[in-house]
Formats: sequence, C-alpha cells, structure tokens
Amino acid sequence: MVDVHSHLYARHFFYFWLIFSHKWLINNNQVKNTIMLREIIYVALGGALGCVLRYLAGRGAAALHLMSFPVATFIVNLLGCFLIGLFYGLLEKTSLLDSNLRLFLIVGLCGGFTTFSSFAWELLKMTDTSSWLSFVLYLTASVFFGFLFVAFGRYVVR
Repeated sequence: MVDVHSHLYARHFFYFWLIFSHKWLINNNQVKNTIMLREIIYVALGGALGCVLRYLAGRGAAALHLMSFPVATFIVNLLGCFLIGLFYGLLEKTSLLDSNLRLFLIVGLCGGFTTFSSFAWELLKMTDTSSWLSFVLYLTASVFFGFLFVAFGRYVVR
C-alpha cells in the first residue's frame, strides 16, 4: 500500500535538511538568514508545544473550576511562571541552555504556554534592579489597561 503522505514526508525532510545544513551557504547574508530561520523554527516548535500543553493543562484543570474563579488559567499562569523562572535560573547558573534551547524553552514553550510568565519575569527583573517605580507602574498599568482593552475589544464586537 502506498503512503499518501510520502510526498509530505519528503518535503519536510528537504526543509529540515535545507535549514540545518550549512554546506550550501555561499555568503554571509545567507548565513544570517539561515540562522534567523532556524531560530524562528525553534521558537515556532516550542510555541506549538506550549500551546498544546496549555490546552491540555486547561482541560485537566477545568474540573477544578470553583465558582467564578478561573482555576485553569490561574494554574497555567503559575506553572508558566515557575517554568520560566526555572529555565532562566538554569540559564544563569549553568551552560545547560544554549541559545537554541533557550529560544525553544523560554520564548517558544513558555510564550506559547502563557505570556503571564514573561510579565512576571519582567517584574522580577525590576525588583532585582530596585526599579520600584517602574515595577508599580508596569504592574498596575498592565492589569488595569489589560482589563480595559479586553473590555473594549468585547464592546467593539457587541
């Protein structure tokens, strides 16, 4: 029996080879473009995995829905915060995360899983530098205007 997807497998293999093979590169612009494309692929793969994990975690936590409190989102956001802290901690303390793995895990996976983790990390960096005014402004403005923009978006549709 002929695999109806064999042409897709061949095409994907060719793209994989093209992106990760450096032998065909001729000049510096091609090298930069290939490196950027590879970085985009790492982010995209991590983001896809993060989105799927968010969906699965949300489904699993949906059974815990208490009253009107969004437990699933709350758990996903806290887990995302823990993961981004863990990954950044590993990056700071060891050389376990090279730049491609950092793109995959932190930008892609955590970004696809939750952007709240990035928000919390930025706040933590502000506390590290004692940027208290920026901390308070960013925290309050993000929550207030985030809520306002969600309400405005819903209002526009209605």
